[in-house]
Amino acid sequence: MAQIEFEDFENKEIERVFMAGNQEEAMRVEELLNDEEIDYAIALEPFTTVMGLIMPTSQKQGITFYVIAGQSDYCRNIFKSNGLKAGIINDD
Repeated sequence: MAQIEFEDFENKEIERVFMAGNQEEAMRVEELLNDEEIDYAIALEPFTTVMGLIMPTSQKQGITFYVIAGQSDYCRNIFKSNGLKAGIINDD
């Protein structure tokens, strides 16, 4: 199991589970998903960060990870137990 195209999730409900803000974080998420043999798709998506008083917000691009909805909670728990809490997405 590995990174797949969105079309490969045909007729399956998918969920966003993580947004990596940098390449190192994205590589760690990929490693964890591959170790667990979980299929995932990725997309480059914008996100906003809060900077400070002079520059209150900044628009950046992050790598968002999608998995089959039934595996989403399991994946989030894997990320948490491996210290990747900040990028977890809970779409509930």
